Amino acid sequence: MTPKSTSSHRQVAGGMKGFRQLLKDVKYLFAWALVSAVIPIAAGLSSLAPPWPPAVIQTTALLELVTLVLAYQYLKMASKRIVNVVLAVSATLLCISSIVYLVIVSQFTFTEPLTKLRDVKGFVCTSDALIVYRDLCPWLHDDQLMGAEWDASRLWTLWSITVVRVLLVTFWALSFTSLSSLIGSFVVYQSSGTTNGTRSESTSKRRSVRLHE
Repeated sequence: MTPKSTSSHRQVAGGMKGFRQLLKDVKYLFAWALVSAVIPIAAGLSSLAPPWPPAVIQTTALLELVTLVLAYQYLKMASKRIVNVVLAVSATLLCISSIVYLVIVSQFTFTEPLTKLRDVKGFVCTSDALIVYRDLCPWLHDDQLMGAEWDASRLWTLWSITVVRVLLVTFWALSFTSLSSLIGSFVVYQSSGTTNGTRSESTSKRRSVRLHE
């Protein structure tokens, strides 16, 4: 076998190894993407999802997938120190955003007893509500909502209800994108050792072949 054909054979073999590694990485990433997408669906079934907007579960799953792909793409060539920093920041953001989200859910959401539909409260009472519930505003409860026929806009201003809705969606999305970033960083960290080992093994094989030649 001539040196030129040997070099060509090595390039083809190296390309096939790279392609097989790519397929392996894609399967690994896809498996974690499925896991991360199931979590917001489970949260939605347990009534933890924000009441607004209606398609928040599907949007969250899409955001998680994009975050996971970006984390894997930009961190796979990064050093382990950088990956560790991203892991720590993602875990911190996940904890903080989850706690804030749960606090807002507990204080600013309610469930209509008959329809079981969930809705959002505001934090600034309307002028009519101030006349009737001056001492209670803005912390009105189910008794006041029942008197308003469970219409939040009769007790709180529309802009304050909108602000709470946006805050809920923001912290919900931040929680799950932080989770996806955490998962992506973990996948990169775990796979980097295998990839580096494969690279060093292939490098040592090439060196031994050169020595024998």
